[in-house]
Amino acid sequence: MWHYWDWLGIDLIVDAAVLEQIFRRALKMRQKLFGVEHPDILPSLNHLAFLLKKKGDYKSAKQFYRLALKISQQVLGEEHADTATFLNHLALVLQGLGTYEEAEPLYRQALKIRENVLGVTHSLTLQTFNHLALLLQDKGDYEEAEQLYRKTLSNCKGCEMATALNNLALLFKNKGDSEGAKPLYQRALVIFEKVLGATHANTVTVRQNLELL
Repeated sequence: MWHYWDWLGIDLIVDAAVLEQIFRRALKMRQKLFGVEHPDILPSLNHLAFLLKKKGDYKSAKQFYRLALKISQQVLGEEHADTATFLNHLALVLQGLGTYEEAEPLYRQALKIRENVLGVTHSLTLQTFNHLALLLQDKGDYEEAEQLYRKTLSNCKGCEMATALNNLALLFKNKGDSEGAKPLYQRALVIFEKVLGATHANTVTVRQNLELL
């Protein structure tokens, strides 16, 4: 069973298969009503792709995110904030499939749009900084990944800062620098404990990371 928040903010517990059927029917209805390349079908594409990704069906999610990106680029424009969102979502799926070389330019394109349209301190811009840094870290490009994490840290606060600190600490750990990682984990832990509480999943994860150094 899944927790799903509807557009009224109501927490619904729904079977994932049932929810997928609902999203697929909604998409077909919108396509029939508006056409297959109309911006009003973008929410349905996004909901369905997100659900498929959460289910682990990355290949199907990729298909729907590609379609959403194509429509957004054609109808809303190459530099629209929604286009950046679909670039980012598609890159996440491609990264999950291990196709880093295909995902990286999409992250960079999304980041450029978000910096220009939303600004460097916007939460979505910081999100893409973090996603690109994680990809580069997975590729072993520690130098640029560290630069991106530090740029994120200079423009964020709260949980976003704690997340960046945790990821930067992991980078140092992967480089074999446990002493450099420790104070970063400690800072992240303090923030998560203060903002989210001692038992929150993020707090527990950082605490475990620190203990495993």
